[in-house]
Amino acid sequence: MRFLDIEASDDEDDTEFGDEDPVGSGDELGVGSDQDEEDGGMERPNTNGNCYDEDDDEPLPEDNMTAEEYLEHLATKYTQGIPESNKTGANILQSLPGPIRTSLLTIENQQQFWKVKCKSGQETQLVLDLMHFALGRGPVSAPSQDLDSEPSSSGALQPPTTAPHTLYPYLNTHYLHRQPYRRGAPGHKWETTMAIPLMPNRTPEDSEDPDGWQDQAVHGWELQALRCVEKIGKFALDPEGNIANLTEEIIRDLSVSKLPVIWRQAIDATSIDPFEASEDPHAGKRRFEEKHVRGLEKWIDTVKSTALSSSSSTSPPQRLPRLRNVLSLSTSPDSHPPPSRLIQAQFRSAFTVAGISGSVYLEADLGSYPQETDIVAFLRGHPAVPIGSVIKQRNDAGLTRAWVSLQPLTANQVGELLNWRPADIKPSQWIKVTKGPYKGDTALVVRRVFDTGQRRLLITVIPRIPEEKVDDDDDKEQPILPPALELQAKRKAENDRPTQHLFCAKDHPGAKELYFQGHGRGKIFEYKGEEYHYGLLVTTIPYSSASLVDVDMDNHSRRLFKASNSPYIVSSLPTPRDWHFFVDDRVEGVQSEVLAGIDRDVAKESRLRKGTIKSIDGDACWVQFDDLADFAEEGTVVKIPKLNLLKRFYVGDWVIVEGGPSAGRTGWVLTHFDESLVLYYDKPGTQEGEEFSAHPNECRLTTPRTEGVAPWINAHVHIVAGKVYKGYTGVVLDVSKSRDGFVMLQVDLSSVGISVWVRHDDVKETCTNKSLRRAIPLKPHQMGLWQITWPEPSAKEQEQDELPRAPNIPQHYRDSLNISRSSQMVPMLDPHNQQLLTPENSLLLREPSNPWIGKECVVIRGPHKMQGWVRRVRRDHRKVSGLAVLVELQLITTERGGDPRHEVDYTWIRDQTTGLPLHARYPLTNVQRYWEPLIHVKAIPVKNPCSYPSLEPLPRRGPSSDGRPMTPEPEMSVDRWDWRVDRRLDRKEFWASYQPSDGGKRVDKVTARVDYNTKKIQLRMGGAWISVDPVEVDSVTRWSNPKTARFPMLVKQGHHTGQIFRPIFHDYQGEQLVLIGAVYDNWGQASEVFLEEIRVKYEDCLHAATDPNKKHFADEVAAKRSSYSHPEETGGKRRRPKPKVSRLSNRE
Repeated sequence: MRFLDIEASDDEDDTEFGDEDPVGSGDELGVGSDQDEEDGGMERPNTNGNCYDEDDDEPLPEDNMTAEEYLEHLATKYTQGIPESNKTGANILQSLPGPIRTSLLTIENQQQFWKVKCKSGQETQLVLDLMHFALGRGPVSAPSQDLDSEPSSSGALQPPTTAPHTLYPYLNTHYLHRQPYRRGAPGHKWETTMAIPLMPNRTPEDSEDPDGWQDQAVHGWELQALRCVEKIGKFALDPEGNIANLTEEIIRDLSVSKLPVIWRQAIDATSIDPFEASEDPHAGKRRFEEKHVRGLEKWIDTVKSTALSSSSSTSPPQRLPRLRNVLSLSTSPDSHPPPSRLIQAQFRSAFTVAGISGSVYLEADLGSYPQETDIVAFLRGHPAVPIGSVIKQRNDAGLTRAWVSLQPLTANQVGELLNWRPADIKPSQWIKVTKGPYKGDTALVVRRVFDTGQRRLLITVIPRIPEEKVDDDDDKEQPILPPALELQAKRKAENDRPTQHLFCAKDHPGAKELYFQGHGRGKIFEYKGEEYHYGLLVTTIPYSSASLVDVDMDNHSRRLFKASNSPYIVSSLPTPRDWHFFVDDRVEGVQSEVLAGIDRDVAKESRLRKGTIKSIDGDACWVQFDDLADFAEEGTVVKIPKLNLLKRFYVGDWVIVEGGPSAGRTGWVLTHFDESLVLYYDKPGTQEGEEFSAHPNECRLTTPRTEGVAPWINAHVHIVAGKVYKGYTGVVLDVSKSRDGFVMLQVDLSSVGISVWVRHDDVKETCTNKSLRRAIPLKPHQMGLWQITWPEPSAKEQEQDELPRAPNIPQHYRDSLNISRSSQMVPMLDPHNQQLLTPENSLLLREPSNPWIGKECVVIRGPHKMQGWVRRVRRDHRKVSGLAVLVELQLITTERGGDPRHEVDYTWIRDQTTGLPLHARYPLTNVQRYWEPLIHVKAIPVKNPCSYPSLEPLPRRGPSSDGRPMTPEPEMSVDRWDWRVDRRLDRKEFWASYQPSDGGKRVDKVTARVDYNTKKIQLRMGGAWISVDPVEVDSVTRWSNPKTARFPMLVKQGHHTGQIFRPIFHDYQGEQLVLIGAVYDNWGQASEVFLEEIRVKYEDCLHAATDPNKKHFADEVAAKRSSYSHPEETGGKRRRPKPKVSRLSNRE
């Protein structure tokens, strides 16, 4: 049976050419074409007057059958034999094969996502305006048929409307409907308009002289607007000014319903950050006066002249319209017909992508004619959306129309956009500009900034200043070119870019010199709104306009950068011709993919991956990344250009320079940051040396560093300070000194797969929770890494450092009672790893407990792939994961007997039941993060996945038949979410009450703590800890007054669970009592410091049992309490009074 789509057939007959499709010539598929011959054996329909197929046994219905009877006949025919319960769409989908069902579900019925171009830096404001527009117009109940109906041919070509925008009077409403003009029509130009404010609520009838009142009102409004400009200037110098109050005041003075964009930008220009305010308090006012005052005065003059011209053009004198209804006068005001009806489309959301500027993304159903919808009409009138002119080709050929650039996007492309992350570009790195007038040029990143709601890069680049052209005949009309010649002229103008040259103030008389602290005179200038430092342009670009791929620099640019003597250039210039690569070199490669179909200039992903060069092929190298090092080279190596490779060196490596100005020299690596390598060269025959710099790609490794050259290598640390990586843990890869003299650590963060440079003072050693210089002191040959800000060690500390560090073992000699007669010592061994302790390496760092010991696992790689038990875990930097696991296999061999033990890499084992890695099956907490692997370990599929949650221990059976002892898992008598078995309260002591379940005597107050491993509560009874059932323990909070409580509190539930704080004051949240407390980090330790203040409900707290540092912080806590109890004396916070609740008695 063949089905014909009648609607598709009608659509094909009435096909019209789109706005961007070329008009057909009429002979594409006309008479005499070879289309029928090309079809070959294509099946043709019968020519006997009906659509009956001979293969169909069903007879054709009668011709006299009505439409209802025919539809009933079809329904009976095609649903015959199908049960009534199986006629639903879900059952039909379930009956289809999997691939077909997936394809049907993923088909997009209509276009939902659109990309809209906008001016760079105004993306956030445009999204907010779209939100207000959608809220103001009201909801759209259902898709209208007008979305798919074609508007009138003259609908989009109406002249500008005379009515203002109902929600946004400041918008350029004139652009909502462009005035058409025919090419070649002399004397007709595009009309312009400006933001229109509102007049005071006064009518001309209130005045005896309407004409005089009109002029007086306009001039009075002008004076009020100029006073608003002065208010912004005073606000720039007021450190306690409020932007919201100033905005409301200006809206009231200007008599507008919403603050115009130009005024909002002027107010934003006065804002400065605290660092800038401390250096230059007048920076905000100076920026406002230089960039915005003239624009505001011009805006005021335009509104004034427009209002006066509108009032004078009315004859006879009529009622003065409000200024919000005043529009620019056109050539024939009476010829303006009312605007055409716009299609109201369904608008769902609007969003931007951080790092991609110049684009806003919409989720809306715009129908078949997006340009005729109210949303696009709103965008057409918004000052942040650029408007283009497109030639109409449907009815009125030769006419132009205003056009908003819309690009359709699929759901998959939107998913890529939301997952897109900008490249990790650091200061002092060389990049290639991919967009704008400096596209293809090499620039240097000065720093990362946050401007206009977007993350941007402050760069310095060689300027391209266009030559000023003097046009004697400004009024000469430019010739109108055909579209093809006009496009060719634009491309030619793009190719003829100004040449690169350093900025010179003598060649530009209008340049203004700027003065900055730390820079000499005559070095910084401002010209046409741009700043030039040392002859180089300093500007900002978005992350999407910068790339780390294919960064190269020609000789001309290299000479200009060197001639500028800019202090920003602290890294060596990229010179790929001097780079030399060798097999087995350790490198970092940059890989990037383009957001295909979305933005060809934006890289989908640009990241550094560590690897090793396996072979060299001309201008590229075949690299095998470290995460694929265990696999064969075939199929795992990637070809990367040499421009995108950077060699890796460590402090202490001995290298030789193979290229560049220092070719042939050798030296030790002292420091290395990004693309700069500082080497130390020993002068022959002397004990002195000198330092010199070289690019890493110009050097070759000859001798790797020996163990012990650099301290703290492979130490496990956690980051305790910083905004980005605070709380992450990792392993130290290298140690170096920064240019400012700070000791920097290169830490490999396994959880995010990157290595970062952090300060030594921002990390702590995981086992001891101390800084590395105290946990592992520097040796004499490592004192070159001593930081000048560190205090000198005292005599007692120096004496302790000189003593051999040994564990507290009671008997070091065979005869401990008569040491003088004993001649032999018992070898001192580390009880954890059984290694010999010597005075050089006898610093005993007690490793934290490992939760994987004794757990069942399965070995998935190696010669023995089978089940087993974890018996021991140790740190080993020679392993890929950094962990070596000793597994006892369930195997009997002739060589090792039953249950042999093999040590394997951590990546070779998984949990037996769930297939998860052990750190995911049994999470690590607090100091146990010491056992985190260095690389990401993926889960594997299992045949019978377990239904138990991954964070809880699995139930185990009793003793096995082979006699192996089995430890039964604990059973919980309370809910798993109860605070008495919360992991965050593990080993933290508090006061509790104990009521035995057998009816014994109740204990009202006893020290308790949670034992998460056994799911029990431990109580201190007579100096010993006993374990009891959690249901027998309850909190103790009723024996003290919460308003005067001075005991430390432990949070048992809520957002701050597990934190211990000292109460400061109390407050009320509604009628509920809330405690204000000070949280201290490292509770009870010598390094305890104040962390933050929190607010916790009193019912969510327990009384902490101990407060070791109470006397140490007594004065600090007292000061905090005084700031709340006496706010007028200390300038602290005033507490909220307890709310009064009125109770109404029922009258009889």
